[in-house]
This record gives sequence, C-alpha cells and structure tokens, in this order.
Amino acid sequence: MKAVDFAIDYLFKPLGITSFDWVEDSRGINRGADGLRLTPIDMAKIGLLYLNEETWKSNNLVSADRVKISTQPYFLTYKPIGSYAYHWWVRNDL
Repeated sequence: MKAVDFAIDYLFKPLGITSFDWVEDSRGINRGADGLRLTPIDMAKIGLLYLNEETWKSNNLVSADRVKISTQPYFLTYKPIGSYAYHWWVRNDL
C-alpha cells in the first residue's frame, strides 16, 4: 500500500481532508519526510488530533502512546529553536 493511500484511508478521510498534494518520486513513492501540502485548516485538524491525544470526533485515529512518544524531544538542535522529535519541532520552555 502506498503511503498516500494509507493516509487517505486512515487519516485524511476520517479528518475530512479532501484537498492535498503529496510529492512522489519517479517510481511513484511519496516522500515520507516532506512534500505534503495541506490547507491551513487541514493542518489545524492534524494539530487538534494531536492536542486531543488521539481522538477526532470520538474516533481514535492515533494511539495516545504514539502521540506521546512522537512528541518527546529527542535531539537538541539550536537552542532558540528547541528539540526535534519524530518529525515535530518541540520546545519545553513555552
């Protein structure tokens, strides 16, 4: 299953995300680290999903444990920026 198809089935459809663009390489593989373009409202939906630690309209889309693990700081980068987690920039000083 392609990453975009997985995202459509398990994330985009439940969140009501219908308009997006995700860069593919010459073999049709989506880049997992970047290249996903969403509207600001749809980005906010993903943010709210994480703030609610898994739940969107009473549906558990991501486990609370996964949310916690993926937002823990793992690598301190530049002090003004903070730390890097699993594809999230996180700051503990806010």
